[in-house]
Amino acid sequence: MAALLFIIHPFDFNWLNLAYLSSYSVFEASLISLLCIAFSYYFIIVKSALQLLAPLLLLISLEYGTTKHTPKLHAKIIETQYPQDMRWEKVNWESIIANNLEAIQQAIDEGYPLVILPETSFPLVLNAQTELYNTLLDLSKHITIVVGAIRMQSIESVNTHTKRSSLFMLDSLKQRDKHLDSIEESYINMPTMQNGYYNSVYIFSKGYSLIADKNILVPFGETLPFNVILSPLFKKIFGNDFGFNKGHEIISFSTQSLHVAIANCYEGTMTLPYTTGAKYILMLSNNAWFYPSTQSFMQQMIIKYYARSFQSFVYHSTNYTPTAIITPNNGKD
Repeated sequence: MAALLFIIHPFDFNWLNLAYLSSYSVFEASLISLLCIAFSYYFIIVKSALQLLAPLLLLISLEYGTTKHTPKLHAKIIETQYPQDMRWEKVNWESIIANNLEAIQQAIDEGYPLVILPETSFPLVLNAQTELYNTLLDLSKHITIVVGAIRMQSIESVNTHTKRSSLFMLDSLKQRDKHLDSIEESYINMPTMQNGYYNSVYIFSKGYSLIADKNILVPFGETLPFNVILSPLFKKIFGNDFGFNKGHEIISFSTQSLHVAIANCYEGTMTLPYTTGAKYILMLSNNAWFYPSTQSFMQQMIIKYYARSFQSFVYHSTNYTPTAIITPNNGKD
């Protein structure tokens, strides 16, 4: 049954997988390792004739990789400390925006080529804030900015751009001398076109913007399981839609000659961003939703599991919990 939780995720929630307990251990981070450990203990407990195989199974499940990997991506990871109820009060938006812009400017002054801010750092519909959007486009001529915010798609905001490729070469973009009249014309990819709201990550670079709509939504928080059935029922009872729309792809790009992918909070605890082939995952989280709880510890344990499984580095920018660079190394560093 423990092995089944590796494959079956009740209500699309995968955090029950016992294999994650091997994240900070001497055991390999894989299903095979989990099965070897389970069977070795089973043979010992039931005093089976096969218990002599137990030491062999444990040896098979050990992690033998000894190479220590060092991250090469140069980036400033921002940690914020905003309680959840404070973030959504409009009276606080002016100070939050000012603090975010100050953090970006400080990263520029310190010579960083990339800065990462947490999920929904701007707790508003960013593509409806023309002045702020243009300010970020301006700042992006000096630094690549990765920041979370809400995005609204409507008939009026549909753009005609087409997707250029699955991997965007940010370093080869030419800087723009002036802004375009329309925010949508700054997009270098086509965001998800279904009308509604999206929990998105905005990437600003050299006067352009990339949009990464969240693909994997938190069940009961951002979406409903069995959404096709339950969403219309929810709307009929309460008069509103539940949660956000889903994005259609993981956005990845090349910067500093490295392949980088975006993971918006819950996505970083799933395999999807890691299977892009990117060795650097930029993960944005707002953990104020769950404070105080063990959520952030479990989240980091799961990230560590996938970092080891896919030999990836995760640059984790957070609100209300410590930031981290999570490595594939077997240990706490």
